[in-house]
Amino acid sequence: MKFMKQCQACGMPLMKKEDFSQGDETSNFCLYCTNEDGSVKTCEEVFNGGVAYFKEVLDNDEELAKRVVRKNMSTLEYWKDKDNACLNGDMITDQEFAELMEKLSKEDGDCCCGEDCDCGDDCECCKDGKCDEDCKCDEDCKCHEAGCKCCETDK
Repeated sequence: MKFMKQCQACGMPLMKKEDFSQGDETSNFCLYCTNEDGSVKTCEEVFNGGVAYFKEVLDNDEELAKRVVRKNMSTLEYWKDKDNACLNGDMITDQEFAELMEKLSKEDGDCCCGEDCDCGDDCECCKDGKCDEDCKCDEDCKCHEAGCKCCETDK
């Protein structure tokens, strides 16, 4: 699978220039985790933003959202060795977290290859940016590799 940069404060995938703090693709943070001057928001601010996001995708279950965000943020290097009371408390398990992230990635529609592939499968396009004849992508794959069966491109 291709490496994808993620926000060091919240873990959000940074796929487009607009995702980065101040549109700066060299930044290690997303637009949601920084202030107007580019400084990183407090742990509590990032935590509350994450809870608001996950409440939306978890049928308004605030307690589950808090457990998800605690798990997510506690794995990020940026918050290690910092005293952040908001990260203390119950968390979901590693398995629950992995299953939730897999489910959300399939619903998201943004392929990890940076294309709008919408396949939701562990396809070759997602692994290395190239499709093969076994790829399950739809015709919107857009990888445009020679011989791609999805794009029907012959470049």
